[in-house]
Amino acid sequence: MDFTPPIRTPSAGREGDAEAEKKRKFCLIVDDNRSDQVLLRKALEENRVDEEVRFVDGGREMVDILEQGKPTLLRPEPFLPCLILLDLYMPRMDGHEALRIIKSDLSLKKIPTVILTSSHNLDDIVQSYHDGANSFLTKPQEYDRLVSLIGLVKHYWLEEAQLPP
Repeated sequence: MDFTPPIRTPSAGREGDAEAEKKRKFCLIVDDNRSDQVLLRKALEENRVDEEVRFVDGGREMVDILEQGKPTLLRPEPFLPCLILLDLYMPRMDGHEALRIIKSDLSLKKIPTVILTSSHNLDDIVQSYHDGANSFLTKPQEYDRLVSLIGLVKHYWLEEAQLPP
C-alpha cells in the first residue's frame, strides 16, 4: 500500500496556518470487518467529524502507514494520525501486537490509541491497558449507541483532550 501524504503549501497568517494544520489531521481506523467499517463511517458522519478518516483492514497495514508517516531527512515533519481506533481481532497482525508496536516506538507512542472492539473479555481489557492503550471501548450492538459512543470519542479525543504536539 502506497501512502503519500498530501502536499502542504505554505499559508499566510495564523488563520491560514491553522487551516493548513487542520487539513493535515486524520484519524486512522483499523478494522477488518467491512460491515463495521460502514457503520463506523456513518456514525462519524452523523457526528460531523471534521478530520479526514482513513480505514485499514489490519494491524500490518496500520504499521506500514505509521512507518511511512514518520519524519525523515527529506520530510522532517511527521504525517501521523491524531487518533487511532484499533480493533483487536484481525488477520495477519492482531490489535494486541499492533498496539505493542505503536507504544514501543518513541515517534508513535504519543498517538492516542483507543481500542474499539466487540470483545468484553477482561483479559483483553487488562492486556490492552498493559500494552499502552489510552482507552478501551466495546462496540455496541445497537447503531444509535454506536453513534453516541463515537460522539463521546470525538468530543474527548478530538476536541477536549490536551495532547502533546
